Amino acid sequence: RYNLLFSPRGVAYGASYTDIAVTLKVYIVLVGVSILSAVLMIYAAFSKKYRVAIYGPALLVVVTIVGNIAAAAVQNFIVEPNEYSKEEKFLRYNITYTQKAYGLDKIQEKDFPAAQALTYADLQDNRSTIENIRINDYRPVIQVYNQLQGIRPYYKFNDVDIDRYNIDGVYTQVFLSARELSQENLEEGAKTWVNKYLKYTHGYGAVVSPVNKVTAQGQPELYVRDIPPATETMLKIERPEIYFGEITNDYIITNTKTAEFDYPMGDNNSEAFYEGNAGIKMGFLNKLIFALYHGSAKILLSSDVTPDSRMILNRNIVSRVAKIAPYFIYDEDPYIVIDEGRLFWIMDGYTYNTNYPYSEPIQGGINYIRNSVKVVVDAFEGSVDFYIYDENDPIIKVWDNIFPGLFKKKDQVPEYVSKHVRYPVDFFLMQGLMYAKYHMTDPTVFYNQEDLWIRATEKYYGQIQPVDPYYIMWELPETDNPEFVLMLPFTPKNRQVSIGWIAAMCDPENYGKFIAYKFPKEKRVLGPQQVETKIDQDSFLSGQLSLWDQRGSRVIRGNVLAIPVENTLFYVEPIYLQSETAAYPELRLVAVMHNDDLSYAETFDEALHGLYGEMPER
Repeated sequence: RYNLLFSPRGVAYGASYTDIAVTLKVYIVLVGVSILSAVLMIYAAFSKKYRVAIYGPALLVVVTIVGNIAAAAVQNFIVEPNEYSKEEKFLRYNITYTQKAYGLDKIQEKDFPAAQALTYADLQDNRSTIENIRINDYRPVIQVYNQLQGIRPYYKFNDVDIDRYNIDGVYTQVFLSARELSQENLEEGAKTWVNKYLKYTHGYGAVVSPVNKVTAQGQPELYVRDIPPATETMLKIERPEIYFGEITNDYIITNTKTAEFDYPMGDNNSEAFYEGNAGIKMGFLNKLIFALYHGSAKILLSSDVTPDSRMILNRNIVSRVAKIAPYFIYDEDPYIVIDEGRLFWIMDGYTYNTNYPYSEPIQGGINYIRNSVKVVVDAFEGSVDFYIYDENDPIIKVWDNIFPGLFKKKDQVPEYVSKHVRYPVDFFLMQGLMYAKYHMTDPTVFYNQEDLWIRATEKYYGQIQPVDPYYIMWELPETDNPEFVLMLPFTPKNRQVSIGWIAAMCDPENYGKFIAYKFPKEKRVLGPQQVETKIDQDSFLSGQLSLWDQRGSRVIRGNVLAIPVENTLFYVEPIYLQSETAAYPELRLVAVMHNDDLSYAETFDEALHGLYGEMPER
């Protein structure tokens, strides 16, 4: 009977009119028939009238068939001709419980007036927002990092993370990427057992660049660079070794007689020995066990491995954390953090369930999810700390009771963690896609899908695709302080104008606060795809882009960012050029747009000058 709460039969997920009016009653009848069947079987056994025993099962079959016919008849002849009136109550249940299951009932809905005017004075009043507008794109940035900061073929930047730091008193949005060591990228002749497991053991340092600055060559300006890490900012890295990361997929043995490769230094290499506490000491018995476990006699026979050597396992941070707590879903994008000279990874963990009544399921049948856990992994030591971030989630309370001491409370979160936690993109996108449908709380509107939202689209790398959520620095209308915010714009179905956007706060004071802004339906508010169209229709710019595309180069359109300023939206799109002989794209133009006014130039400041006739103060 309780499985009816997850029935897909009706107009919305969960028990429907037919399920309650017919199927539930049939189940109750079947319970009575089952009891009768048991009584008849007992009677048949004692009376030796064995034919009586089949009456009960036969009656069960008959009731089931009649019940299925009745349910089909009610659905087709009573419900479907009067679907809304019959299903209204169950639509309300579906809306209410889906919102609760995905945390959508906590969203604050606000009107965004989308005023037409945006003056130069408004930009000056929102300098923190304007100065942190991202004109770099992560795809070109990762290519630049690998080409210019990889230093050696065996170093690899796996991905680019985005975060914020207070740099020299300025709250600044930055890109970061860890320089990990990829054993697969060692030269074929260098892939010996000693090199792979004893010598090339760790990555080294990270690269940091602001999202809003480029060099004269169109490359990101680097705040932290080179080996050893060099910087003129407060982002000093004094413990740069990365023994635990995203691509560290194999074991290593440290503190052997063979010194570890630390980093390249001119024509020579700097060497070192591991100074951390990670790993298992390699006495004879452990050497024997690990030799059998890894199927490698070299572990047992190598004279370089001493009793003081340490076997370090599970160095991939995702699998490491999953082995400790496999009952969570983990976010696919761990990100690196620099604090007091050390490197840490932060991961997001999700509690989930597949049996939340009336809640619309997503992939895998999950219909309840919470971002309840933040996980911190030391890149040098490998220590793992779990912090509860949603103390109201009943599922995390259960796991906390099952494993006392594993989880730390939110008030125990270190400052370096709270300063750098961010609302996870995957979780935000899932909530956003649900909200696009379930912001309609009126059953009539929901039933007719009158106000269905979809993700805005853009031309990105030459392809039309949905806009991904993106982080911005934003001064909320009621404050003067910049906040690190994750946002996503929406359009109505089958239209390109903007209908609204959602935002999740990331800074400690407001972390987890979720706001949905809705535009006036009587106003035309440009959507990202319309900005793309405006660029394509500009005769000079369109001709210039076509000319570049025909001269052995490729034009790459970056993300279109919709930036809220005061009570309106301001659009920015970077445009890159990559020649056939270049290893990475270079920023060549920045397009800015407000309402129907478009400007573009080689720099963001010059584009603003073209739009307003004034240069911003820096």
